[in-house]
Amino acid sequence: MINKMTFMEIRTKKILFICLFSLISFSLVIANDGDERTGQAGASELLINPWSQSSGMAGANTAGVRGLESAFLNVAGLTGIEGTELIFSHASWFADISINAFGFGQKVGDDGVMALTIMSLDFGDIERTTYENPDGGIGTYSAQFMNIALS
Repeated sequence: MINKMTFMEIRTKKILFICLFSLISFSLVIANDGDERTGQAGASELLINPWSQSSGMAGANTAGVRGLESAFLNVAGLTGIEGTELIFSHASWFADISINAFGFGQKVGDDGVMALTIMSLDFGDIERTTYENPDGGIGTYSAQFMNIALS
């Protein structure tokens, strides 16, 4: 009876492994079914570091940044917050894009930290164009992104 149970367990594990492997392989094939978005990335605004000190070093201090500024680079650096930290930032970026950022960090207990960061990108007024009217002249629209993170 023991040998029969062992055989059944091994057989069940093999079947489960084959099913799981097939499911993962099939989902990878389905996920890469079209060429219309090949080479594109989504949510690239999440890669923008809004804090001036760490951004000025071009990310070279990723492992060493401490305090609230580490929320975008290395979340483990939040342990450098000793009490309460508050950060504001405004930057004029490329082509009339402005970045506004706010951060709040608080030490919780002896070895816990909680942080809230908000980053907003304002793209200004963009000329509205259509296929029939590629030169514009039909008005403008304004686009914004907002990222809210709780760590």
